[in-house]
Amino acid sequence: MKVNENVRIAPQTPVSSVKVYYRDPLKIKKKKNEEEIEDALQRLDRSKAFNKSLYVSTGGNYLFAVMEKEGKRMFDIITFFDAANFLKTEFNKSINKQFFNKDTVFKNYFEEKHKAKLLFTLKQNDIIYMPDKNEDIIFDENSPLFIPYWNNKMERSKNVYVVQKFSGSQIYFISHTVADSIKRKIEFGSQDCYEKVEDRSIKTFCIKLDVDRLGNIKPDREKISLFDSKGKIFTNLPPSEPEPIKD
Repeated sequence: MKVNENVRIAPQTPVSSVKVYYRDPLKIKKKKNEEEIEDALQRLDRSKAFNKSLYVSTGGNYLFAVMEKEGKRMFDIITFFDAANFLKTEFNKSINKQFFNKDTVFKNYFEEKHKAKLLFTLKQNDIIYMPDKNEDIIFDENSPLFIPYWNNKMERSKNVYVVQKFSGSQIYFISHTVADSIKRKIEFGSQDCYEKVEDRSIKTFCIKLDVDRLGNIKPDREKISLFDSKGKIFTNLPPSEPEPIKD
């Protein structure tokens, strides 16, 4: 193929700058019929950065929140970028920064947003326990059944799962005994992990676990809001499917 040397190609204007915007999670419309606040879409401000050519990568989802309202579980997420921005804002507003607690900040964020009680939050690779149908979980550490129940590793380990990924109100798990799928997209479905066990939604019935270095497990009392001030459980695992979060 011969190139016509007489044809002149118009020069392309070089890209010197790119405007990057993100949606502020605190200003996004709550319902379909509501109008979005005018400044919900904001430009990333890099005026104080040492290198103006670098921009923030928003990253993936950071937290999956499990909440309870009127006896039913509700779910929501916050992205890594939104979480970092929200923490920065709250930290700058806090008076006593020495006692700033990010877990409390996220708890207040989800509870105020949905007017619901936050039970616990999950991140990728967190460990959860999925009880069998009609299984009574022993939460009370003062109960004589607590230690035998949680020390029965052969039985408890059958129902231990690891968080793989989440998006929207969906979250996927895999058994802690599985390192990787042998046949991708086939063995555990298209996501190489699953949402349900025996047709029961894991997120609807699971609890977050605390695992020490020796592999001992028990309910994560510091990150789970299922207990009163005396350590007594005051809420039951919901028997029904949760209500989806409305956009």
